[in-house]
Amino acid sequence: MVFKPVGVDENGKFPTRVEEALSATIGDQVATAAQPRSFSGDSHSYDATTAVATAMDLCAIGAGPSGAYFAQGNNLRRVRPDGLFHNIGMPTGVTGAAKFIYEWNGSIYGAFIASADSLWKVWKAPAPSLSTDLAVTWTGPVLTASAGANLAGPMFGSTSTALLLAEQGDPTVAAVPEAHIFRTTDGTTWTTALTVNSPMRHFHAVAGDPYNPGTMYATGGDNQNNCLWKSTDHGATWAAIVTSKDWQAVQISFDEDWVYFAPDAVSIAALYVMDRATNTIRVGAIGSPRGLRVARPGHYGTMANTTSASTNMYLVNPGENLRDIFRPADVGSRIYGAGIPDGTTIAARVNGRQITLSAAATATATNIDFYIERNEVPLSVAFQGVVDPATGIYYGVTNNETQTPGLPYLRPVLFCVPYVGGPVVPLNDLWPVFSPSLFIANGYLWYGAHKRKLIGA
Repeated sequence: MVFKPVGVDENGKFPTRVEEALSATIGDQVATAAQPRSFSGDSHSYDATTAVATAMDLCAIGAGPSGAYFAQGNNLRRVRPDGLFHNIGMPTGVTGAAKFIYEWNGSIYGAFIASADSLWKVWKAPAPSLSTDLAVTWTGPVLTASAGANLAGPMFGSTSTALLLAEQGDPTVAAVPEAHIFRTTDGTTWTTALTVNSPMRHFHAVAGDPYNPGTMYATGGDNQNNCLWKSTDHGATWAAIVTSKDWQAVQISFDEDWVYFAPDAVSIAALYVMDRATNTIRVGAIGSPRGLRVARPGHYGTMANTTSASTNMYLVNPGENLRDIFRPADVGSRIYGAGIPDGTTIAARVNGRQITLSAAATATATNIDFYIERNEVPLSVAFQGVVDPATGIYYGVTNNETQTPGLPYLRPVLFCVPYVGGPVVPLNDLWPVFSPSLFIANGYLWYGAHKRKLIGA
């Protein structure tokens, strides 16, 4: 294979338009209304014209030719290619919003929890028109996941003739003895294409290679050496091609030269790439997502309560948080959030879940988001990432603090690797949210409640 750093000139330099984009701060923000983003010195800037959502729980869950899809509470919303939002409706008999939306052969497929039995199931609907705002008509469920299994991450993948779903089972738990990849050729009738047993915990992702029709890859792992599988018959049969858990990964993406894998191993890597001809996997970036320096190092948190005219601030449902958030070293640090006066610091630490503010809150508020200035950047992995095949620029999201409990406190950092073998370039620190994948649609990256224009677009 001839090494070709896509998006870079013959001298290894970025075009001017890419240099300018790399030096910019974050792009547009989808949702702003419920986020206390008036922090002093905050480097973020948002496009209010797209801020039509009003809840922090807006989360990107899929993208396709018909647009980008978001979950918001018990609603599903689509952003059309022209940038307009609308609700697309929910199937009957489900609890909460979809976990993932995938578009294939003119239909969209959504994973939901069925209210009757609390199992994950898949419904399908015709993909909405590019120019109308009508709700879709869901049918199904067309697939039911194994009892006790979860559906998470980039679970759907496809070729021209087959759609597959990677089930995040957990064979280490007695109630979930197997994990499966399911397959359909008509969108309605599903068969089991691959089954794994303990000690592998679950599948992470499945994806079809658009540059090699019929070829698919699946990632998985946690407690087992088999972590990467390949199929050359549209997902009908599979073979393990990487058997070292050092290369464990999650999200999969493609350009004409490489297969890209977002790492999910105890590793310093920001990107893995594979040579298709030899199935050889290697580190694809110089540098690590760990300890990236970002615009506002510190701790972004959520689920805190304040009381008007009181200096007491505490975490909601502290029993659900398995680690302390507030630290002794936080005393004297600036803290920001809804109802917290500008210039407020942490006057005292009562315990790991309760603090005393230097100034009384101006309002009684529940479940507020907050930020504490800290001279630190947590360790992270980067198991979500996607390449822009038009430029060869790979984008990744660090998943800070996922090594310890407390997922509501994730602090994602967006970075890019401008070409295979290139450096890790931090782009933006994002508001904490856990989106199932990093998506490209309508010329933008989509993650959580964020969107950012593609570099060079």
